[in-house]
Amino acid sequence: MSFRVVVGHDDQHFLYDTAAALRLAGLDVACYPGSMQALRALHTAETVDLLITRVRFPEGTPHGLSLGMMARYRKPGIKVLFAARPDMEKYTEALGELVHCSADVSELVEAAVRLPERLIQRLRVVVARSVDAHVCKSPRPR
Repeated sequence: MSFRVVVGHDDQHFLYDTAAALRLAGLDVACYPGSMQALRALHTAETVDLLITRVRFPEGTPHGLSLGMMARYRKPGIKVLFAARPDMEKYTEALGELVHCSADVSELVEAAVRLPERLIQRLRVVVARSVDAHVCKSPRPR
């Protein structure tokens, strides 16, 4: 199963560069030029593991914080990366990780690629607990 990423950002250069770099890193990426398009994709996609977005979008559209909250409501296990200015971290820290928008796209890719390992570690813990629970509940052989 591939790691599915949705990128919602209104800067076309950011979208193109980020998508290209994430694809080179082996991730499955879908890009949307606004928060509403990204939100629709999040509603209809069966699986999304990571949302990459910004904090501010044009007036009249949901901002990235709302997009992140709606994403987590729809997809409880989703991770959120914000490409934003450092002063936005106080708003984003409860929802996800902030990568400074002035950073090279490689830093964003590094943050995105770190996430699958975190998911794998979580999955290992869940599987281990499940196995332990199954073993504990199984009748002992006679």
